[in-house]
Amino acid sequence: MSDTQLDRSIGSWLLGVFVVGNVLGAGIYAIVGEVAADTGGAVWLAFAVAGVLVSITALSYIELVTKYERAGGGALFVAKAFRTPAVTVMVAVGIVAAAVTSAAASAVAFAGQYLDDIVELPQTPVAIAFLVVLSLVNWWGVSESMKVNLVLTGIIVVGLLVVAALGLVAVIDGSGDLGRAFELKSDTAWPLALLGGTALSFFAFVGFEDTAQVAEETRDVDRSYPRALIGGLLVATVIYIAVTMAAVVIVDPAELAESNGPLLLVVENGPFPVPSRVFSAIALIALANTALLNLVASSRMLYGMARQGVLPRSLGAVSPARGTPALAIVVVGALALALAATGNLGELADTTVALLLVVFAIPNSSVLKLGHDEVDGEYRRTPRALPVVGAVTSAGLALFTLVDGGRAVVLRFGALMVLGGAVYVVQRLVAGRTDELDPEALSG
Repeated sequence: MSDTQLDRSIGSWLLGVFVVGNVLGAGIYAIVGEVAADTGGAVWLAFAVAGVLVSITALSYIELVTKYERAGGGALFVAKAFRTPAVTVMVAVGIVAAAVTSAAASAVAFAGQYLDDIVELPQTPVAIAFLVVLSLVNWWGVSESMKVNLVLTGIIVVGLLVVAALGLVAVIDGSGDLGRAFELKSDTAWPLALLGGTALSFFAFVGFEDTAQVAEETRDVDRSYPRALIGGLLVATVIYIAVTMAAVVIVDPAELAESNGPLLLVVENGPFPVPSRVFSAIALIALANTALLNLVASSRMLYGMARQGVLPRSLGAVSPARGTPALAIVVVGALALALAATGNLGELADTTVALLLVVFAIPNSSVLKLGHDEVDGEYRRTPRALPVVGAVTSAGLALFTLVDGGRAVVLRFGALMVLGGAVYVVQRLVAGRTDELDPEALSG
């Protein structure tokens, strides 16, 4: 094995932009209406509570990343904490399943009203074509340059700031209804309304955990990583609150709930003119970027698991022409296609959230398990009450999401996890027992 080390070229500012870029995207453009259906007008409150709960889990990531400073993320942490290959693999399967389901949800949203504003095409064929094209891009090779991320983040943020500005002007000139932003859904008990909206709002925070994958490439991790992660999440949460408040000030929550392109309604009904096609194009960029990142990450995770022999070795095959994991790309693309063709945005978002919340419970539990693990060097230690809160709330919200989402969400969640577990078991039977699993290779 080469002794060459990854270049530590990422500072706190650039890492903060990476956090914001990974978090802002498909979620806010796609699910404002879905959250409004649960909460009524107080959509911003659901996003604010979700932001606080995500930040608790982020504090656990901060301790683990500054303590170990290695790429690998949740799979690395659970492997170190529990030292059981089967548990590590199922966590990795959960991460892959969440990413694939998120890509499918993005595809369904892409084929919705944002695209209709530019050209009207049938939704299911568009969603399928969208995933096929992105899978081809994934196979061709994707440069995950920080500079590219910076440009895409800038475009996405501009679109969201336009929505926030529309809301501010609507309040000032009296054309909007600020009172709607403080109304919870009247036909549902307010704790259940807020709980349902908060759980679904987690979909908009997909991606912050990816920062753990660049720990080895970050300068002065002990200082840079905490600042970047908390700062980036704070910026994203503030933008989410501003955007969701603007949305309900300008458009009735009941109308938002019926739309799969909710922010387009806000732009079309705002107090000053904004070219709707330009805004729709920005939304489509956000959806495509999120879906592509999810497909890239999930295919590389499958590739890493195949390299370790815990999944069929064929999934680790690399295209001679492009140097990308061809079969893994086909598998995650096919799964995303199946999900997009059989589910609506709400079901896919709920499934993603349930999977993510289960995964989020892991670093919180790992912090508690690894509390007495001695390492060289300094690291940031989070108060021990917070990982307990993070683990309990993540597990509880995951259960709530499965129950509230109904049969379709439970079936998708169960099918994805059972499929991953079954493939792992078959591989063990065929190849024999895996005595050691290197979690750092799971990221591919």
